[in-house]
Amino acid sequence: MRVQCTALCLVCMLASAAHGDVTLGTGGPNYDSVNGLLSDFQQSYGQVVGNEITLPFAGRITSITVWGLYYNYKNYTNTPPEADNFTLRFHNIVGGDPDESVAFEQNLGAGIRTFTGEAFSDLKIYKYEFQNLNIDVAQGTTLLSIINDTDNPQTDGYWHWVSANDWGNTWWRREKSQPTGQEITFYWTKGSVYDGDRAFELTVVPVPAPGAALLAFIGLGMAGWVKRRVA
Repeated sequence: MRVQCTALCLVCMLASAAHGDVTLGTGGPNYDSVNGLLSDFQQSYGQVVGNEITLPFAGRITSITVWGLYYNYKNYTNTPPEADNFTLRFHNIVGGDPDESVAFEQNLGAGIRTFTGEAFSDLKIYKYEFQNLNIDVAQGTTLLSIINDTDNPQTDGYWHWVSANDWGNTWWRREKSQPTGQEITFYWTKGSVYDGDRAFELTVVPVPAPGAALLAFIGLGMAGWVKRRVA
C-alpha cells in the first residue's frame, strides 16, 4: 500500500504541474508614462526594441498582446498602415546583456488591431492581439523583441512599443550598422530617456519536462501492479 500511495502521489504531482494557461507580462500601458520606443524595420537603419522576460517554467506561448502607437518624426505622420506586419524575436541573455544573434524569429503578420480609446498627446494607442500561436519557450530570462514593418513610411507612422510602467529592463538597438561615430547604437543599449518595461502580455501553457509523461505512465503502472498484487 505504501508503494501504491507513493505512485499515486507522483501522478497527482505531475497532473497538478500541467495546470491551465498562465498570463505573463506587464499588462497594458501606464497612461502616466506611455512613452513609446521606436521599433520598426522601415525607420532609417531600422530600430528594434526588446524587453527582458523571465519564465518560471518551460512552456508554449499560445497568444501575445502588445500595445503601441504610430509616429513618423520626419514628416509628423501618425497614420496607422492599412495592415501591420509584426516580427517576433527572442535573444538569449549572455553575461547580463542580450546576445546580438537572434535565437528565435517568427513572423506574426498583422494580428488584430483595435483602438484602445486612449491617446498619448494626439497619438492614438492601439492594442494588437496574436492568437493561435505555438511557440516553445525555455525556463529562465530572455529578451522578447517585437518589431513592426510599416507599409509605406512616407504616409504611415513608424510603430512605437509603448511603456507599461516607470521601471525598466528595456533594450534597443539599430538593425543595421550606423554611420561613423554612431556605431555603438548597433549594439543592445539599455533604455534611458524612454525607460520602462514595454506593455505586453503572453499566454503560456506549461509544458511538462521531458520524461514527465513516462514517469506518469510508470507511476500508474506501479499503482496498478501493487493493486493487483495486494488483491
